[in-house]
Amino acid sequence: MFLALITADGPGMMHVTGMVGYHGKHGCCLYCGMQGRREHHGTHYFLALLKPLNYNVSGCTHGDINMKNLLVPLRKRYHENLRIVISSSNNSQYHA
Repeated sequence: MFLALITADGPGMMHVTGMVGYHGKHGCCLYCGMQGRREHHGTHYFLALLKPLNYNVSGCTHGDINMKNLLVPLRKRYHENLRIVISSSNNSQYHA
């Protein structure tokens, strides 16, 4: 039981929670709101607090992120997202 708790935030957890995982644009599993950055023609996002010099990748050009100003995970936000998923009437809406 203790080993399961130790690895709860590992890469395999995305399969248990159904979230995007460590390589998605919003890879944080606690709804912190921190966006990732990716390489120019890459598909994997990386959590980087500071914007690299001469970095101009569409959708990833947000400024530096101050860890002291990260969003607090909200139960309300989670429940709203859960409501949207549950109320989807077909597979296309569910995936959207």
